[in-house]
Amino acid sequence: MVLIKTKLSEATYQSLVKHLAYVRENKNRIIGEYFADSSLKLNEFQNLFGNYIEELDKLIKNASTVKTTDERLPFVVIGSEVEVEELDSNKTYKFRIISSFSDKNDYLDISFLSPVGSSLLLKKVGDKVPVEAPKGVFYYKVKSITFLPDSDIS
Repeated sequence: MVLIKTKLSEATYQSLVKHLAYVRENKNRIIGEYFADSSLKLNEFQNLFGNYIEELDKLIKNASTVKTTDERLPFVVIGSEVEVEELDSNKTYKFRIISSFSDKNDYLDISFLSPVGSSLLLKKVGDKVPVEAPKGVFYYKVKSITFLPDSDIS
């Protein structure tokens, strides 16, 4: 099997390396802070977080850096801006996936722990994503994924 290297800008690569180190070092604290009790949500989050770390590690190991301002990523990570199309209404939305441990919050920011954020994490362009939210199930299609180098992803 031939492995195709992902090309990332130097800034994106360095930010992702820093983010992966932070997530690995603080995984237990983060899990304990947001999921203090044993529950189904805790198990789901542990699996999601474990997969997140594994996929981010693979991305970094198989990436090469290039001189570019193109900040596209192969899948959604914390710090991504994700453009989605709601399939029922054909409306387009842009979300920035943030960590819940970030001080930055504005109306476009959604936590990776929210129903939308956790559903989008690790998805690729073209993926159709069901999101179970308090107001019902929404279906999105991922249109683009862009890394925001100025994101606070640690």
